[in-house]
Amino acid sequence: MSGTEFVEGWLQILWRASWQAAVLATAVWAIVTVFRRHLTPNWRAALWCLPLIRLVALVVPVSSFSLFGLVELFAPARTLEPIAQQTLGHSLEMATNLDMATINEEPIRGPVDLQSNRSTDQGTVNAASPIVIGPWQGLLPYWPAWFAAVWIAGAVLSGVRFTLARRQIAQVVARSHVADSRVSRIVDIRSEKLGLRRRVECLMTCDGVGPASVGLLRPKILLPEQLSRELSHKDLVAVIEHELRHIQRWDGLIVGLLQLLKCLHWFNPVFYWCERQLRLAVEQAVDRSTLQTLGTANVQSYGKLLIQVAQQTSHRYGLTQMAGRHQSLKRRIFEIAMPSASTPWRSVLALGLMLGLAVGLLSDSAPSQASPQTSPAAVTSTSPTTSQEKSEHFVTGVVFDEDTNEPISDAAIQVLVPSESDISKRVLWCKTDAAGRYRLAVPIGEIKIWFPPIKPGYWVTQPSQNMVALTTSKEMPLAEYNLRAKKAPLWKVKYVGEIQPQRRYIAVLEIPDDELRRKALAGEPWSSQKDLNQWNSQIEDDGTGAFTQIGDSGKFIVGAVSSQAELIVDSGFDNTHVTSADFEGATNSTLLKDAKGRTAKIIGATIELNSSVPTIVFTATGEQHSKIRIVGTVLDPDGKPVADAEVRAAIHQTGSGGGVWEEVFAKSQADGAFELRVEFPKVYEAALKAGVTVAANLRKAGFAVTDSKPVKLEDLDTTIDVGRTSLRAGFDLPIRTVDAQGKPLPGASITATSSLSQYIHSIRTDSEGEAILKGMPADLVRVQANHGQQFASTKLLVEATATNPRAEIKLAPAPAPAEPNSAAKPTPVPIGTLAPPLSVQAWSDGKPRKLEDLRGKIVVLDFWGTWCGPCVSAIPAMQKLADDYGPRGVVFLGVHTADGTIEQINKLKQFKKWAAPTGLDEGTSITDGRTANAYGVRGYPAIVLIDGQGVIRYRSDLQPADMKAFMEDQRKLAEANDIPWPLPQNPTAEEAVEIGNKLMVALISR
Repeated sequence: MSGTEFVEGWLQILWRASWQAAVLATAVWAIVTVFRRHLTPNWRAALWCLPLIRLVALVVPVSSFSLFGLVELFAPARTLEPIAQQTLGHSLEMATNLDMATINEEPIRGPVDLQSNRSTDQGTVNAASPIVIGPWQGLLPYWPAWFAAVWIAGAVLSGVRFTLARRQIAQVVARSHVADSRVSRIVDIRSEKLGLRRRVECLMTCDGVGPASVGLLRPKILLPEQLSRELSHKDLVAVIEHELRHIQRWDGLIVGLLQLLKCLHWFNPVFYWCERQLRLAVEQAVDRSTLQTLGTANVQSYGKLLIQVAQQTSHRYGLTQMAGRHQSLKRRIFEIAMPSASTPWRSVLALGLMLGLAVGLLSDSAPSQASPQTSPAAVTSTSPTTSQEKSEHFVTGVVFDEDTNEPISDAAIQVLVPSESDISKRVLWCKTDAAGRYRLAVPIGEIKIWFPPIKPGYWVTQPSQNMVALTTSKEMPLAEYNLRAKKAPLWKVKYVGEIQPQRRYIAVLEIPDDELRRKALAGEPWSSQKDLNQWNSQIEDDGTGAFTQIGDSGKFIVGAVSSQAELIVDSGFDNTHVTSADFEGATNSTLLKDAKGRTAKIIGATIELNSSVPTIVFTATGEQHSKIRIVGTVLDPDGKPVADAEVRAAIHQTGSGGGVWEEVFAKSQADGAFELRVEFPKVYEAALKAGVTVAANLRKAGFAVTDSKPVKLEDLDTTIDVGRTSLRAGFDLPIRTVDAQGKPLPGASITATSSLSQYIHSIRTDSEGEAILKGMPADLVRVQANHGQQFASTKLLVEATATNPRAEIKLAPAPAPAEPNSAAKPTPVPIGTLAPPLSVQAWSDGKPRKLEDLRGKIVVLDFWGTWCGPCVSAIPAMQKLADDYGPRGVVFLGVHTADGTIEQINKLKQFKKWAAPTGLDEGTSITDGRTANAYGVRGYPAIVLIDGQGVIRYRSDLQPADMKAFMEDQRKLAEANDIPWPLPQNPTAEEAVEIGNKLMVALISR
C-alpha cells in the first residue's frame, strides 16, 4: 500500500466515524429533547457517550441490524477493513471490543469539578478551511499529504496544550496551602458518609481557580480562599459535597479521556457538541445527587450558590469548574428546579433507547454487500409489563433520615397482606430509589407496614411504625406512608453450627427494664406497657450476618438461630475501634472497651476481634434441638377413624399466646392414628417453667378445623399423647363487611378467632366486601374483621346447613390505645333510682315496647352481646329464670350492644332456644349504645332488676363494697342451693359455666 493510499484510507476512516457519530449525536439529541422529563441526567450522560464511543472506535463491528445500511449516502468503502487492519493493528481489536457499561452501573468518573459543563476552556480550534471528506476519488485527488499534515499538526498542538494545562494545574496545586481545620473537618465528615476510601485533601488557592477537584489516585479539592471566607457554612458544605461527588464517581477520568480524544478529533464540531452535552449531563447528575443529600428544600439556595461561584471563577487554566458558561448554568438551574423523575419504567425506557441506538447506530453496514435492510421496528427494545404496572393499587412513601432529613436510598420496605392465603405472597417488599421513595403494588383493601428492615446501619425510631395498618380502595388506590429512620452502629454476627432454613435469622429486642429483660432471658412470662424496638435480619449460608444497634438504652437481647445472648452497651461506644476484649468464664461474658474507655458487655456469646472490630459469635453446643413426638387418633363425628387428616402442632405458652406451626405436618393413617415429630430449640426449656401446652391441630376437607385437648409439656425429648379427637362437620359462613354508613369494604381481613385451630382461617373480602369462611363448626364462632383503622369483633352463629345466610359485620374506627385508660367509665344509675327509658333500634320479635308500659310488673333487663362469651354462656340460666318466673308475671328483656344485627340475634336465640325478646341498642358500636350508657353499664353481662314502680332494685355489674362479706354471702347461697363450694380448682369450661349459671339463678331468684 502506497503512502497516498494509506493517508486516503486513514482520512476516510475519520470521515466515516465523524458523519456516523453526527447521525448518532442527532438521534441522541432528539431523544434527550423529547424524553427529557423521563430521563435522569445519568441516563442522558450515558446516551451522549454513544457518539463519543463511535468517534473513539474508528471502526465498529459490521451488523445486519445497522440503520446505516438503510441509506448509504456515500460510495461503499471497499478498502475500509484492509486499511484499518493494517493501520490500527492491535489497537483496532481493542477498540472494537470495548465494554462500555451504562452510566447507572458504572458512573462517569474522574477529577472533574462541580460544574464542568463547558465545551473547552482552552480556546476554539480553527481548521485551515472547512473539511469536506467524501469518496476520495473526486474530492482529494492530489493533496492527501497536505490534509494529513494539517491533521497531525492540529493533533500535536492539542496534545501540547493538554500537557501545558496539566502542568499549570500542578503549579496551582503547588502554590496552594492546606485548608484550615474547619474546612478539613467538613471534607472528612462528608467523605466518610460517602464511603470514599481515598484520602481527599482540600487546598486553598489564591489563583482564582475552582471550586474544582483534581487528581485521580490522590484527589484534591481546590477551593478559592476568598470564596471560602464569603460562603456560609451551609454553602461551603454544598460546594464540598459536590466536589466529593465528582471524586466518588471518578469523573476526572472521563475528563482526561475527553482531552485525549480531542487530540484525535480537534477539528470535529461533533466532538465539541457531544463533549459539551456530556459534561452538562454529568454536572446535572452531580447536582441531583448533591441535592438529594442536602435536601430538596435547598434548591433555591443551591441555585444562588451556582450563580455566586460563576461570578468569581476564572477560566484561564482550562479547568472545568463549579459554574460553567451561562447557557449551561441556565440549564443546570432549570434541571434542579424541575428535576426529571426516576422510576423503574423510565429506567427501562432509557435502557431500551440505549440498546436501540447501540444496535442500530453504533454498528456499521457491510459495505460490499447488498443484503436486505432491517426496518427500524425490528430493533425496537421492548420489555414485559411487570406486576407493578398491572396492579391498580399501591403503597408508597419516602424514607427519611431522622437526623439529617435526607432521603434514604436502597431502603427495604415490607408490607404484610394479613389475609393472603398463599404464605409466599403474604409479605411483599421493595426498595427505595435514589430519592428515598418506594412504590409497591398491593391488593385492594387492608395491608400493613410490617417491620421494615430499612438497611444495615439504620433502624425505625418509632416502634409504632413497625406495624401500621393502611388501606387502599377504588376511590383511594394509593396508600401513602412515610417512615423516619436513624443511623446506628452495626454489629457483626457469626453462628457456628447447623442452621435450619426456617431459623436463619438474627433477632434483636431492646428491653430497657432490667427485670423484664431477665424474665425474657429466663423464658418467664413477661409483658411491657410500652412498644419495644426490635430488628430482624437474615443469616447468610456461611453463618455470618449483622444487626443494627437499635434504640437509646443500650440494653438488648440478641438471638441468632436457636441461641440468644444479652448485650449491654455504653452510650457512645465505638464498636469500630475496640481496644480490648476480656472474657470471663464464670459468667460466660466478654467485656469490650473502645479507645475512649467506654464499654460493651456480651453475655452468652463470645467475641472475635479482627482489626479492632468485634464479631459476636454464637456457637452451637451439642444438640440444639429437642424432638417432641405427638401421637393420637382422629375420628369422625360417628367415632370412625379418619385417614389422611393433616396434623400440625398447636403450641401455647402461658402469658405469651401461641400459634400453629405450619411448616411441619403429618397425616393420619387408615386407623386414624397419627404421629407428628416436632423439633423445639433447646432455648425453650426455660419456657417450660412458665407453662407450655401442646395440642394437635387437625384438618380434613369437609370437617371443621379442630384442636385436640391440650397437654402440658413437662419436658423436652418426650412423647405427648393427645388421645382421641373427634372432628365436627364443617360448614361455610358467608360474610359481608360494611363501614358505619353501610358501604361495602373490599379487601377487609376476616379471621375466625375462637381457638388456635380457627385462627388460621383468615380470608379477604372481594370487591363487594364479601367473603366465605370455610370449615366452621356448627356453633358460635368469634369473628374479627379489620380494614385499616376500622375494626369489629363479634360472634356469629354457624348453622348445620350447606346454605348459611350471609352475615353482615359493621366495622367502625378502632378507639385510640389511650382511650380506655383516659376516658372515664360510665357511672351506673344507683339502686333506688328510677330506671331510664329504653332506646332501641328494633326488637327481635318486631314488636315495639316501652318500660312505662310495663308498670306494675317486675322487669329483668339483660345487657349482653353475641360477642360476649360469658353473656352467651349465661343464656341457659336466663331461660331457666324466664321459665320459672315468667308465668308469675316477671318480664325478661334483653338489650344487645349496638354493634349487632337483628338477624344474628334471632339466629342465636333460636340456636340457644331463648325466648326473651331482645332489643338492639341505638348506636354503632359496643361503647356508644344509648341505653347502655344511660344505665351506666360497666361490664357484660349486666343484669338489672326493676320493680313495678320502675325503680332499680338490683344490678349485677356493681363492685361489692365489702368483698369479704360478698364472698361469704356467695358461700351461703351456694350451700343453700347444693352448689359446690369452694369452687373446684382448674374446672373445665363446661363445669365453670354450669356452676356460674346455678349461682346466677339462685342469686336472682332470691
